[in-house]
Amino acid sequence: MTESIPEATRRAVLELLQPLARLLLKAGLGVGDLSALAKVAYVRAACEQGRESGDELQRPNATRIAVVTGLTRVEVAALLKGGDRVAHTDRGRHRAERVLAGWWSDDSFQDSSGVPAVLPLKGRVRSFASLCRRYSGDLRPGAILEELLRAQAVRKLPDGRVEAAPEGEADAMPRFEQALRHGPPHARVDQLEIEHTVPVARDTGFAVK
Repeated sequence: MTESIPEATRRAVLELLQPLARLLLKAGLGVGDLSALAKVAYVRAACEQGRESGDELQRPNATRIAVVTGLTRVEVAALLKGGDRVAHTDRGRHRAERVLAGWWSDDSFQDSSGVPAVLPLKGRVRSFASLCRRYSGDLRPGAILEELLRAQAVRKLPDGRVEAAPEGEADAMPRFEQALRHGPPHARVDQLEIEHTVPVARDTGFAVK
């Protein structure tokens, strides 16, 4: 059976998206960021389509654009008004990044000096599991911990507790800084001070196998 044009197009787009997704993951961007960018791209393409047809030389037709793109008219109007600005979205944001940002900015998970508290893995309150429930939704804490350990953003101590570690691979630190600047959902970060120090590189007695 001959493959239809829509099916062939979907398969080709998927092949294009896979390397793009790898690039976005490396940059710490989740599916929500890609979705926001895709909406802007769709509106731009629909605007070009309207101009090429000669029907919308002066002003884009938001209703037509909503029909052809599948977006709501409210979304289209907001995107047309925003121009080249792409709004940041928390939906689909890297879950490990959200957990890390919450740990560094939510006083419920900080000690008396205002830095991330050392947390037990399990517990209903003030634990790594409760931190993950608040900032990552339904994803299992073990998966979040594994990702943060891989990025060297946390350490697991010999007694089983975990602590935030503002050290890591060189390419991971810009993502860590970006997470802090954005903060957790419904929060606003007014100022962030960064101090570069010599890595501690202490032995925690824990190794990722």
